This record gives sequence, structure tokens and C-alpha cells, in this order.
Amino acid sequence: MLYYYWTVRYVPDTVRPTTVGVGVVVSSQSTLDVACKFITTPSDIVDIGGPQENMIESLKDIEKEISNIGVSSKNIYTYMDRLIRNSNGILQFDNPRSASGSSSEEVAHELYDRMIA
Repeated sequence: MLYYYWTVRYVPDTVRPTTVGVGVVVSSQSTLDVACKFITTPSDIVDIGGPQENMIESLKDIEKEISNIGVSSKNIYTYMDRLIRNSNGILQFDNPRSASGSSSEEVAHELYDRMIA
């Protein structure tokens, strides 16, 4: 099955080019099958400075929103587009790319293991 995924990057200083991947969001085309996987502690990534605890809290908030999308009438694509447009802070969201797999959860874990962990 075809899925779309967004990568999430931590950008502690927008002037510096240094970023670190901190998670992925995955959705089927129908948007009913949605999953995400984010780092859970600052020690999960390379220390590039900045407000890492704030970043972790933001990721938790996004994870809650995404889990609610899976059981509501909200559209994951609309939500992610809003995050991309407004991502000028410590978290930035890349445009969606495609991937294949049997479930969004499987794709999220595979992409996280390959790109983030």
C-alpha cells in the first residue's frame, strides 16, 4: 500500500545549517491509517544545543494531535500542511514523500529506524 511520510527536524538555531531528524509522521492516502514516531528524550539525538526540553514537549503535543486525528474527522494532510507553513521555530517539517508498506505503523517504525535512530 502507498503511504506518505513527513520528516521532522530539530533546528535549534535557524541561522546555523545544523539540523537533526527527530521523527516521522506517516499516513495512508485515505488518511484513516496514521502513525508517528518521535524521539522521546534529548539523549536520543546528537547534542546540537538549543532548547531540547521544549522540543520534546512540542513533539509530545504533536503526537497527541496526530493520535486524535486518527479517530476524528480532521485531515492529517491539512494538519501537516499547517505545520509545514508555520515551521519556522525549533521544529521544521519536510514536504511529504511516498513510501510503501503494509501499515502506517510499520512504515513509521521502518523510516524512524533508517533515518532517525
